Amino acid sequence: MVMEGLQPFSSVTGLVANMDKSHIFMARVDEYAKSQLLLRTRYVHRSFPIRYLVLRT
Repeated sequence: MVMEGLQPFSSVTGLVANMDKSHIFMARVDEYAKSQLLLRTRYVHRSFPIRYLVLRT
């Protein structure tokens, strides 16, 4: 998962993700998977402000 991938990077570089500024964008993800991702990552769910990419939520 993303959080597991960031841990070695943080250990080597000393940099950490700012969770207050981190968001997750999802399209065509069922509600259970969405809730699990949000629970595990602690990211805030956001929507794209435009529909240009034709990503349906």
